[in-house]
Amino acid sequence: MNSKKIGRMTLLKHCLISATLILSIPIIAELIQSRSIDVIRATQEAFKIGTLDTMDVIFLLPHLTILLIGIWIFGGKLGSSIIDKRKPKFTAAFLAIFKLWVLHIISATILQVFRDGLPRFGWFIGGLFLILIVGIAHGLVDGHFVSREVEKKGKVSVK
Repeated sequence: MNSKKIGRMTLLKHCLISATLILSIPIIAELIQSRSIDVIRATQEAFKIGTLDTMDVIFLLPHLTILLIGIWIFGGKLGSSIIDKRKPKFTAAFLAIFKLWVLHIISATILQVFRDGLPRFGWFIGGLFLILIVGIAHGLVDGHFVSREVEKKGKVSVK
């Protein structure tokens, strides 16, 4: 396996794990609050899911596609930086994760403008600070694990 593929697969895996953990927090809180074991009802309550609007799906699919393209690009650069170029592994992993968060806010903002028009563009300013804080925290925490895994897989593939 080449270095770019190692970086892409590792970053994708960690993004999926992180998304699962983040999305499970409201569900667990709802389960505890309702003192029930009905996971489907807790999920509906936690995320206020009634029916899926067509515009929600139209908004979500391009956003996920953009994030997957970001994982493809930033993951390839991550693997190449750590394995081939021997750059500082934590810094490379932190930047890859942080760039994904920046891509997330930019793509969400652009798609929101296409969806609802310019009046809702103001949430970008308020959301930007929060997303940057979350991106920094996620990069600092998960960057360590991503960098170690890329380096470990890189050593195995070289042998």
